[in-house]
Amino acid sequence: MAASRVNRAYFAPLHNYQRGANNAYWNSYYSGQAGIAPPERPSQFALFALSARDTPAFIVDLGCGSGRDSLYLAASGIRTLGVDYSQAAVDANIAKAAALGLGGQVSFRRTDVSDLDQVRLLLDEVRERRGDGALCVYSRFFFHAIDESTQGAALLLIRELLTRDGDYCVLEFRTDKDRDREKVTPSHYRRYINPDKFIDEARDIYGLHCEYRVEGTGYAVFRSDDAHVVRLVLMVGAISP
Repeated sequence: MAASRVNRAYFAPLHNYQRGANNAYWNSYYSGQAGIAPPERPSQFALFALSARDTPAFIVDLGCGSGRDSLYLAASGIRTLGVDYSQAAVDANIAKAAALGLGGQVSFRRTDVSDLDQVRLLLDEVRERRGDGALCVYSRFFFHAIDESTQGAALLLIRELLTRDGDYCVLEFRTDKDRDREKVTPSHYRRYINPDKFIDEARDIYGLHCEYRVEGTGYAVFRSDDAHVVRLVLMVGAISP
């Protein structure tokens, strides 16, 4: 990986992310889902991502969770790699992909973005498999589920994945305006992120420039939970001195 003036703290053996509690929560959440059919429709964000720029040749779905969008993107003809911290999610998604006949189009792997050895393996795999054409890092509802140190590691990973002209990243996460809005999913670790601060840090520290931004409600509705989210398209630019 390229040197960074900030990367050392992200890859310490212990970091600030509530690793044990969150891992137990997500493994429990995704356990037993191998036999559950994914929703027939993708998320609203997946549809947005495919319209944001020209269709990429390869997608890395960072924090793929249930695999809903990874499977949709793969079924749309895009070679896809779903990445998640939860082994239970990865195992369930592999089974779903096989049942749908998508095993040759999509794969899944467990990666802790704060573990440097795992990150290096992920980077090697993507570089070997991406082929020609643009790469897209896709991430929905991942960044607000990690702490700030892990966010730094994730942004550094994205920067290392976007290596060619035309590569880009699409993100969606809860903003600080969502803090007091209704939630219907079980209680777990969440942050509420200030988009201005996020965009400034992505640009100034990681050289990821915001090419598109929209935020508000109506973008990520789930039952009575109408989250206030931001959608971003990021691309590589010069790092500020």
